[in-house]
Amino acid sequence: MEILVNNRYVINKQVARGSFGIVHMGYDKQTKQLVAIKLEPQSGKKMLEHEWHVYQQIISPSVKIPKVHWFGTEGEYRVVVMDYLGDSLEALFNRCGRRFSLKTTIQIGIQIFDLLHHLHRCNFIHRDLKPENFLIGIHHQRHYVYMIDYGLAKPYKRDRVHMKQVEGKKLVGTARYASLNSHKGIEISRRDDLESLLYLMVYFVRGELPWQGLPGKTREQKYEAIKQSKLATSSRALTQGLPEQLYFFLEHVRSLAFKEKPNYTYLRSLLMEMLNHHHLRMDYKYDWDKR
Repeated sequence: MEILVNNRYVINKQVARGSFGIVHMGYDKQTKQLVAIKLEPQSGKKMLEHEWHVYQQIISPSVKIPKVHWFGTEGEYRVVVMDYLGDSLEALFNRCGRRFSLKTTIQIGIQIFDLLHHLHRCNFIHRDLKPENFLIGIHHQRHYVYMIDYGLAKPYKRDRVHMKQVEGKKLVGTARYASLNSHKGIEISRRDDLESLLYLMVYFVRGELPWQGLPGKTREQKYEAIKQSKLATSSRALTQGLPEQLYFFLEHVRSLAFKEKPNYTYLRSLLMEMLNHHHLRMDYKYDWDKR
């Protein structure tokens, strides 16, 4: 017996589960195309409704953000139906022995940077960059990286007015990739998304970050240990042995004031410079293609 959403989308196997709810693979009975179906109990927080509103404001045919086909309620659940995508970067990272080549890392980094730049131009910040929130496309889009999961996304500007800096906030997002400001309880802004991107790139090319696996009996103790490790790790130490452009990238991002606009042209030029300096090409061929 088929289980239908909106009398159109067939729910098949579960492919992911998180604090927000469950994701199933499914298909559209009208077009026969694969879709992802996210379900969230109506008794819980309205994360999916928030995410749906964000998608409406950031979607663009020229940007690798999945299209949302439908949002509504079905039985006891709020439901979002969107494009079905391929593996996450974390799954591909595991498949490649938990380390990416410099070429694969830079190609990923440039695409995530462009996605963040688009998001920031739409006056939103993501606030939860992690490998699980980036998926590769399928079929003829399988060479491109898509950014997903906007449950924690937030507008940093309304009616051209930047939000005010607030302190004493709880850490937002995933501690491993969170910015120093987030650990310090400072409201996240554009600079923090970009600092998280730098941490992702170091994670991919090194295989780990210095603050992974630190002891802590409670979540608070673990977060404090990660914070102290990040404070003790200078930009130079974190990027030692890696292309110097990563050091300059992190230095620029960490130098920004709360409301200050990052120099996107400069930062992207650093990423492109890494490719050119190491005689690499942006040909959308990755380590996992060889496996």
